[in-house]
Amino acid sequence: MPWLYFTLLGLPLAELARRIVWGDLGANPVEVVTHYTGATTCYLLAWVIALGPLQALLPHPLIRWLARHRRMAGLWVFAYAQLHLLIWLLDQTLGAAEVKANLTKPFVLWGLCADAWLWVMALTSLRWFQRRLPWKRLHTWVWVLPLPITLHWMLKEEGNPERALWLFAPLGLLWLARWARGLSKAPRQ
Repeated sequence: MPWLYFTLLGLPLAELARRIVWGDLGANPVEVVTHYTGATTCYLLAWVIALGPLQALLPHPLIRWLARHRRMAGLWVFAYAQLHLLIWLLDQTLGAAEVKANLTKPFVLWGLCADAWLWVMALTSLRWFQRRLPWKRLHTWVWVLPLPITLHWMLKEEGNPERALWLFAPLGLLWLARWARGLSKAPRQ
């Protein structure tokens, strides 16, 4: 059954391939592909982060099963983010000078900050690191990722800040609900 989940997580990539093959990317295909991979990264990240509190708040077998396979979904988030970064780098037509000039833009810096944190999360998802590091404690810091991603999205010239806020604000509410539930279940002294 994990193969089905793996396949579902790969559907956005299949849709992107279909759009590329059929030439369904509009006047600026590189921009469309860059935005598509970035948005897919954000949607999947929101899904992966939401699974933890959903599992605590709604103990349904399907949610528990999805939460058990969150590592695979997180690695898909990482893959889409790296594709997003690679496409952006390849689009820098003037080479190293243009990349260097773009590194001073705040939206690029926030995107790279989020990408660096995704690298940490992906590397510590490897079994070798799991045996040697307190990776579960480290992975609770996944909640930090929406901040640089939202700032990256909001600071982008033609970005849609409302979409980023609508996507990640519910995660804060889920976190608060999970925290409040933990407080209500705490033993009283």
